[in-house]
Amino acid sequence: MIRRTTKPGFTLVELLVAMALAVVLLALAIGVSQSSAFDSQKVVGSADRLTEWMIAAKSKALRDKAPRGIRLIPDTANPEIIREIAYIEQPDPIPSNGPLLLGSRLTFYYPCKVTQTTMPQNVSYDFDNLLPVPMGATPAPAGRGVYLTLSTAQLATFSSTVQANDLISIPELRCVLKLGSPTHTTNPVAPPGVNNAATATILLNVAAQSLPDLGRNVYSIHNSSTLDGAAHPQVPASPTNGTLMVSNFSIIRAARPILGEPTQQLPSGMAVDVRAAQTTSLNPPAADVNGNRDILFAPTGEVIGATEALTVLLLRDANLPNVVAPLGANYDQAGQMILICLYNKTGAIATQPVNPPPSPDPYRFARDGINTGL
Repeated sequence: MIRRTTKPGFTLVELLVAMALAVVLLALAIGVSQSSAFDSQKVVGSADRLTEWMIAAKSKALRDKAPRGIRLIPDTANPEIIREIAYIEQPDPIPSNGPLLLGSRLTFYYPCKVTQTTMPQNVSYDFDNLLPVPMGATPAPAGRGVYLTLSTAQLATFSSTVQANDLISIPELRCVLKLGSPTHTTNPVAPPGVNNAATATILLNVAAQSLPDLGRNVYSIHNSSTLDGAAHPQVPASPTNGTLMVSNFSIIRAARPILGEPTQQLPSGMAVDVRAAQTTSLNPPAADVNGNRDILFAPTGEVIGATEALTVLLLRDANLPNVVAPLGANYDQAGQMILICLYNKTGAIATQPVNPPPSPDPYRFARDGINTGL
């Protein structure tokens, strides 16, 4: 006797019903995704993500006992929009008596124009004008500057370690110089007497107006007593310029991305808006020469380098119209917006809504004393 077996399956009617239900559910999902409820959840989720990144940076600072933070990276198409962040760290300073700079020295070189009348005490030095180069002489550097002399072996490490925005602290002169990009010029026309075969001299890229006023120090080596018993600068034989050498200094390295840490992206369309029209009220971190904005936490939690008590970031959907400043009748077109409030004294982080019109202060909730940490 032959037995017939049947396999379980769906009838045509059942398949048609299942397909109809799937179509209905898909339509409902599309409707929800395009609703304000979905947009609101997207903004809230983005705010949570940005807050988590800040908390993670604070935790790294506590764990490593060193400054850690996040870098807000500007959008390539619009530098006032932030869609991406990177975790950053501030490396230890480099002292001049450490291995990298041991034996090095800074030379401040101030070319000057010398004017002399018949009496030595009438000698005049003008350090804002260059001295003409005598015929056949080696051309002097074009203007005042600061040179670093170190060994050729140290130069390679220096070039790979020091970056733009690093600071050179010189306690003797009570000044701090910021390095530009590139940080230095290799093999420049160096001042007389500061270069030899065993060393390399580079011209540091710092703003000329930031160089310190050396006063009499710059020509003190040319002082001598005249017949009247007073000290007067005399016309030096060679070089006819002012120089000052410093061996005690340190390089304070600026924050930079942590190696091996990938950048983090906000959800599609979401962005931190640092538009110039809002900066007076929102006080976002200041931008560096590349447009990056750093938030750096100390191991104790407070924000390093903050000049205000409160830092506020405005998070919104960048695909919607910007009607944040000033808030007007078309406020609803901007969608939901959230303020990420960072209280710099304690490092406390809170989220607050934007106060809608007709309120005269849209950012009142960020300053109302709730969760301030102050």
